[in-house]
Amino acid sequence: MRGLAARRGPLTASILGLSFTAVALVTRLPFRDRTLFISDSVRYALALERYDMTAGRPHPPGNPLYVGCIAFIDYFAGDPVFSLALFSALATGAAFLFAYLLGRDLAGETAGWLAAGLLMVSPLFWFFGDVGMPATGEAALSLLAAWLARRARIPVESVAFWGLTIVLALSFGFRSTFAVLMAPLWLFAAWRHPWWRIITGAALGVASAVGWTVLVASLSGGWTAYRETSAAFLSEVVIATKILGGGVGKIPIQATEIGTSSLLALGLFMVPFLVGLVGCLIGRPPFPGAGPFMAAWGIPMALFHMTYDWAPRFGVLLLPVAVILAAATAVPLAQWLITGRRSVAVPDLPPGPVPRALIILALALNLSLFLLPVQLGSWTLPAPYPGGMRLLDRNHDMAQRDAAIRDGLDPEGTLVLAYGSTFHAAYFLPVYRVVGLYPLFQDTADAWVPSARERVFSFEPGSTALPALDPLPIPADIHQVLIYDDDYLEYWPATALPLTDFNYDRGRRMSVAAVPPGGGCLAYDYQRLSFHPAGDPACLPQP
Repeated sequence: MRGLAARRGPLTASILGLSFTAVALVTRLPFRDRTLFISDSVRYALALERYDMTAGRPHPPGNPLYVGCIAFIDYFAGDPVFSLALFSALATGAAFLFAYLLGRDLAGETAGWLAAGLLMVSPLFWFFGDVGMPATGEAALSLLAAWLARRARIPVESVAFWGLTIVLALSFGFRSTFAVLMAPLWLFAAWRHPWWRIITGAALGVASAVGWTVLVASLSGGWTAYRETSAAFLSEVVIATKILGGGVGKIPIQATEIGTSSLLALGLFMVPFLVGLVGCLIGRPPFPGAGPFMAAWGIPMALFHMTYDWAPRFGVLLLPVAVILAAATAVPLAQWLITGRRSVAVPDLPPGPVPRALIILALALNLSLFLLPVQLGSWTLPAPYPGGMRLLDRNHDMAQRDAAIRDGLDPEGTLVLAYGSTFHAAYFLPVYRVVGLYPLFQDTADAWVPSARERVFSFEPGSTALPALDPLPIPADIHQVLIYDDDYLEYWPATALPLTDFNYDRGRRMSVAAVPPGGGCLAYDYQRLSFHPAGDPACLPQP
C-alpha cells in the first residue's frame, strides 16, 4: 500500500485534471462525429427533444443521468450532435486523470503516466471519445470507482467508502447494467468495513436504483408503459438477438470479435496485459493484491459481455482494467526482455533507454493505427475499424449526401429507403419519409427500428411516417424512391424498379428508382424485393 500514502494534493490533482481535459479536447474534437455514427446516438439526440423511453428516446434502460448531462451541455451549445461528442471528449479527460491516479497508486509514477498514455492513443478509446455514446463516461466512472475502491479497502477510509458508494449510486442513473457489473467491486472494497456501514451503503445503492427507475418511468408514461416497454425490449431484442437467442453457436463469433476489439484497444500492449494476467493467475502479480482486485473489477464485466453480447463499445468498458494491468507490467517486462535480470513482478522500475524506446514505439503504433487512411491502395479498412480518418471521411460523405438530397429531391415526392443509415437519415432529413426495411436482412423484424418523419417514429401518436409493413405501401404522391445506402442494391432485381444514378460528389453516388403514377407497394422477403402497382393483390397486407 506504499503508493496510497503518496497522494496528490487537491491543487495538483486539479491542474492534472484540467491538463488531461485539455489534451482530450484538443485530440478528440477535431475528429468528432458530426453524423450520429451509431443509431443509439440518434436516440440520445432525440431524447433531448422529448425524453420517453417507450418511444425509444432513448432505448431501455433509459440512461437518465447521461441524457441529463448531455442536456446540460446542450443548454449552452444548442447543438445536440456537438453536445454528445463534447461530453464524450470531456469524459475522456476524466478517464485520463483517474487512469493516472490509479496506476500511480498501484504500481508507481511510471505506471500512472503509462496508463493515461495508453488511453490517449488507444484507437478504440479515441474513437468512442469522438462519438455520441456513454462509453467513455462509463470508463471514467469505472476508473473512479476502482481508484476509490482501492482506498476503501482500509476500514478507516470511510470517506473513500462513501465516495465509492455515491459513484455506484450515480452509475445506476448513467447506465444501470454498468452499475450492476460494478457492484462486485463495491463488495470487494466494503467487506472489511463495519456491518452498519455496509448495510447502509447497500441500502443507498438499492434506493438509487429504484429512484432512477421511478424517474425514467415517470418521464415515459408511467409504470405500466415502462414495464411493457422493458418487457418487449427484453423479449424482442435481448433474448431474440443476443446470445440467449443465438445459442452456443454465437460464442466463437463473439470470441473473434473480442480478440479484434482487444487488438484495436491495446495494440502491442496486449503482450504486457497478457503477461500481467498470467502473473495474477500464477501468483506473480505486477503489484500487491492485483489478482483479487482485478478479478472483482474486471471479471463480472468480461463474463457478462462474453456471454450476453459483444460490440466494440463494450471493449471500452473493459479497457480501463486492461490498461492498468498492462501499464503495471510493461516497464518491468521490457526491462526483463532486454537485460534478463529483472522479474516481471518488481513494481515501479525506472525504464532504461531501450525499454523506454520500446514503450514509445508501441504507443506510436497505436497512434498510427487510429490515423490510418480509410483506403490503403486497393485495400479498404474493415467497416468496424475505429479510425479517425474513417470518422472524417464519413462526416464529409454524409454532409455531401444530405446536401444533395435537400437540393435535388422533392421531400413531398421522395421516399428514402435506408438500412445501416436509417437513423441518420431520419434525424438529418426530417422532412423526408424515411423507412428502414430491416426484415430484408433478418429472419424476423426488429420492432425497435421504425420508420420516421419529422423525427417522429411511426408508432408515435401523430406520426406521418410510412409504417414499415410487408408489403411496404408507396402512396400515390411518392414519385421516386431513393436508396440512401448500398445495402439494398444486390437485393434490388429488375422486377422491383429500374435504378438510375444520383451523383452527389465526385466518384460517389446513390440510386433512385422512379415510381409509376398511382403508387403501389414494395413486397419484400428475406433478401428479395419486388414492386407491384396499386391494386395488385400482392399489395394487400400479408396474413
